Amino acid sequence: MSRKGYKCIVVPQKGLARLEVDKTTKEFAETMGYGQILYANPKAFLQHFSDAWILELHNVLKDLLVKDHKTLGIGSGECEHEVRLFLDGYNVIGSDVVADSFTPTVSLFPGFRAIEFDVFASRFSEVFDDLLVTGLDLYYDNDKAQQIFLSSRFLLRSGGRLVFALRYHDNWATWLIDYLGIPALCALWHIRSYLRGQKVDHRLKFHGYRRRRREIITMAEQAGFKLGRVCYAGFGVELSRVGLTLTRLKLLYTILSKFDRHFHWFNNVTIFEFIA
Repeated sequence: MSRKGYKCIVVPQKGLARLEVDKTTKEFAETMGYGQILYANPKAFLQHFSDAWILELHNVLKDLLVKDHKTLGIGSGECEHEVRLFLDGYNVIGSDVVADSFTPTVSLFPGFRAIEFDVFASRFSEVFDDLLVTGLDLYYDNDKAQQIFLSSRFLLRSGGRLVFALRYHDNWATWLIDYLGIPALCALWHIRSYLRGQKVDHRLKFHGYRRRRREIITMAEQAGFKLGRVCYAGFGVELSRVGLTLTRLKLLYTILSKFDRHFHWFNNVTIFEFIA
């Protein structure tokens, strides 16, 4: 069974904070900041999405996907992954339920295509060779998550592939982060703000649904997929949720990240290849 993981947010001065998992497309857009960042040019866009773990994930996706396959990204957001693939010569289309999320991106990269698409409601007359899902796992409960896999089967040709990223892994290490590390850090931020006279209210908010890798595989198999390759990226990134990337803790973070390449406890992306 999935469990909910936490993050710490600053509560707005006016109105109540939304502390549950985001449930609507508008809430998703607000949480992800869709349409709130304006990029001056393509270079600025790519620089914004140039964290080491993103580039690491990009290299994994390049190895899994095939350039001349027709690929649809689902839940692409600002299409940061799809754009890099497009620039590398892949035949990829982005999509999201919130058109405002990708509209600025399309204007920055001539020739790149993205469409408004709801995987829960839409049906396409065309089918694709590959589907790419890089960040939908955490937003939905088990019933909705299962529906993503079932809907994906209708979008794929026979023998097509679903490349699915588990971004919010559930294990003992992330349990400690969610229920010990983040609450402690949130309390410290809250106390510090009041001691400084800022009176900023910090609260715990449910970030999304965490799942074990086996749960994702089971959902895919129940939808008729077969498991192919399994890859990993974003080693140690889960540790950033408890501040280990701060300057004084950088050495510890680096050591634990290298350790994580062997054990995959704190990485934040597991990429599955599922074959229809």
